[in-house]
Amino acid sequence: SYRPSSKYKESNFREVLQNPAAFNAFAVYLGTELSLENLEFYEAAKEWKEAFTTNGSSPEIQEKAIAIIKKYVVSWAPREVNLSYKAKQKVLEALTDSTRIESGMFDIAALEAKQLMYTDSFPRFKRSSLYKAYMNSFAPEDEEDLAIELPVWRTCDYNFICCRGESISDDEETVS
Repeated sequence: SYRPSSKYKESNFREVLQNPAAFNAFAVYLGTELSLENLEFYEAAKEWKEAFTTNGSSPEIQEKAIAIIKKYVVSWAPREVNLSYKAKQKVLEALTDSTRIESGMFDIAALEAKQLMYTDSFPRFKRSSLYKAYMNSFAPEDEEDLAIELPVWRTCDYNFICCRGESISDDEETVS
């Protein structure tokens, strides 16, 4: 089980993205400020790149890329992410020409979404009650895993984000 570095007593952005409990707290927070699409897109792009690297440009991988583009990148997408023109154009090229679907096609856009979360949402998250509850749940001298009482988020079958008042356990399906 992962714990924030006792040396610093404060999670950094990289730790939040890597630690399932911290990630969940951050996701719930982003949901409260209506900017969860940035994290969703970042994770979708990262997972897609891993799948592309493993499986190559199969028809299923191409379909997933197009689904990500339609969900997060095109103008008026249901979960449109605020991207620069350059980043958006690089990704949209793949929508018009499937031969442009390559492993790095989301890199610039994903980096912009990550940077936006780091500079905009993460500082506010660190001042939030969700962050304080997450950090206060750890005692450096305590070896036992602690349950963190935060809502659990996940993408539902209907592509909506669900937040339920449940504690995180090993049985819960969480995004990491």
